[in-house]
Amino acid sequence: MQRVPGPRTPQRAGASARERFERRDSRDGVSAPFIYALLLGLAAFFFVLALSTRQVTEEEPALDLLRSGIATLTDIDVWIAEYADDVRELGASSDEARVPLPGYPLDVTLTRQEAVQLTDAELRATVLEQSARMVYRSGLEPFDRTGNQSLGIFSGEGLLETLVGQISETTYNRANIATMVFGGLVVVLAAAAAVRGEGYGRMGTVGWGALAGAFPGVLVMVGARYLSGIGGSDPFSEDVRTMIQHVVGVPLRNYVVVSFFGLVLAGSAMVLALLGRRVDALRLAPREELAFVEAPVIGGRSRSVRDDFEDWDDFDDD
Repeated sequence: MQRVPGPRTPQRAGASARERFERRDSRDGVSAPFIYALLLGLAAFFFVLALSTRQVTEEEPALDLLRSGIATLTDIDVWIAEYADDVRELGASSDEARVPLPGYPLDVTLTRQEAVQLTDAELRATVLEQSARMVYRSGLEPFDRTGNQSLGIFSGEGLLETLVGQISETTYNRANIATMVFGGLVVVLAAAAAVRGEGYGRMGTVGWGALAGAFPGVLVMVGARYLSGIGGSDPFSEDVRTMIQHVVGVPLRNYVVVSFFGLVLAGSAMVLALLGRRVDALRLAPREELAFVEAPVIGGRSRSVRDDFEDWDDFDDD
């Protein structure tokens, strides 16, 4: 009896190449795909954070937030009730082109016509619009006329003041730069993972990296929303809570989207790789079994079962 070796199939050669690639990319037990996924996750986390900050501080949504925050900080409804009549009197008696607002913490001015003719609701809207644009351009500097104002970040007023102060054109410009930098890093690391990877592992590395960066962001933002709900139920606390939840909602949404994207990529890579291995196993098993069947030596030449099958095929054709 003689064992007749079968030909080496391309599938087995491919499997050996993958094994060599995995051994080559392993360094002290840490694989290159893991390192790429980790770096990609860090870049993705900061990219989403920078992008979310950019979206929040863009001019139109920022002005909406600032109008709400300034209305709470200045208690403008109380100011309107107390000073609206004084503003109209100043407008009627002043010879200046612009009329200052008595008792208001920002250097907002009105034309004499506005001071005299605006209703309370119109006066409120005009003052808030000018205040929001002033703070958006200059931060909290217009609020601090003495240079010594400090409410403390751990008070409700201090927290709102800090939040309002960060919604500015300066923050938008910085976030815009950070978005481009971290976005470029994400692209470079994803491309590097695709080049160094093989097969469906490329897609898996990108997916796990996106998930590793975005899912912690989801947890952080959910925690921030929860903490913002702790506190009093007075109108001021409600206003602060609403503003914080609105700001936090933007990165939370973005992190959820990226997490879902990463989960889909990683899950698809796992499923496709599993299906590929099953198909390869089904394709290779019969050939290997037939290639190594022991066959008797007939007429001085060994015959394999595969030869017999070919003879049977010829017989059938006849």
